[in-house]
Amino acid sequence: DQGSDLLRATARYSWRPDALVTSENMLSMNFSRQENGGGGAIDSNTRFLQANSFSTWRPDEDSPLFVTGNARLTDFNVDAGPDALAIRTATVAANASYKLTEQLSLTAGLSANVASTASDTTLVLAETAGANYSSEEIKLGRAVYSWSGAASGGNQSGGKEMSRFFAET
Repeated sequence: DQGSDLLRATARYSWRPDALVTSENMLSMNFSRQENGGGGAIDSNTRFLQANSFSTWRPDEDSPLFVTGNARLTDFNVDAGPDALAIRTATVAANASYKLTEQLSLTAGLSANVASTASDTTLVLAETAGANYSSEEIKLGRAVYSWSGAASGGNQSGGKEMSRFFAET
């Protein structure tokens, strides 16, 4: 009267129509069933599904602009007698970097995440921006010296904290 069943499957797909665009995609499914043979033990069923996609784009080979984006969907369910749990999430994000000069790069990003249960739905939005600077190499005899600095900031709204701003150097 006891036993378990497990089923897992994953599919991947890569797409590269040219040297400037790439896309990596994955779908995975996990199912499990646990039978505990009665005697007060609870049988359970678990299901986890997810789909992911990550893409990159550059306008041309020498472009200072580079863009990435990703999306992820998940569906998680556990049924264990009177206790059940279901969580669904969806996340999308886009990031860009722009090489202003050989030494200075700018970055920016946006993301949205939704998490949903039977009793609650939470939406979190985030925006970030930053700059990175690396000096030109300075030769000191046989040694080479360079320095770098970075600054970034962002804002998050939604979720339990409702709104949060950060800055770092």
